[in-house]
Amino acid sequence: MEGIDKTLVVRGNRIKVNRYGVMEGSNNIYVLGDLAAMTTPKWPNGHPQVASVAIQQADVVAQNLKRLERKLTTFYEFEYNDKGSMATVGRNKAVVDIPKPKIHMKGFFAWLIWMGLHLFLILGVKNRIMVFINWIVNYITYDQSLRLIFREFYRPKQKPEEVKKQVVSSGGPAANPSPAIVSSPPQQIDVLKEAADFKR
Repeated sequence: MEGIDKTLVVRGNRIKVNRYGVMEGSNNIYVLGDLAAMTTPKWPNGHPQVASVAIQQADVVAQNLKRLERKLTTFYEFEYNDKGSMATVGRNKAVVDIPKPKIHMKGFFAWLIWMGLHLFLILGVKNRIMVFINWIVNYITYDQSLRLIFREFYRPKQKPEEVKKQVVSSGGPAANPSPAIVSSPPQQIDVLKEAADFKR
């Protein structure tokens, strides 16, 4: 990273910042989210690289910028509030971890919680309905959003007789059933013999 002191770049190419999100050695450069290496007593090795950390850091920086504009001298320090984590690991399967109260769930019920939270976080009622309908269709039809297109797989169907004719005409195995025997030059054979004797 040009223009940044290399001593400030730590593991994971993260930049050292203070509790206000300001890069060390500066007073007006803010680093948030995955790029910020902020250590606190609760998180001595830095915060996890997840979206909730970046969102909470942005809220603190926004409040501090407002206080700075008002000429105030006291600012808020950042402290990450871990609300838990969840992830889907397949069809009807998910994992949910909530620190307070300490709850760990997995399976179908955790999968329903994961879907419900994601629908709740989507902005707009219309968008939620469209996403929910799309999920239902994909669930019933076993459809996936991943699309890999390979052009060579889309070929017109051919009869087995036509395929055999193409192989024969192209000089494939059907045209030459017996492999050709290629003799090595005498000089090359002598070299191979010497190499064999050396290995013995």
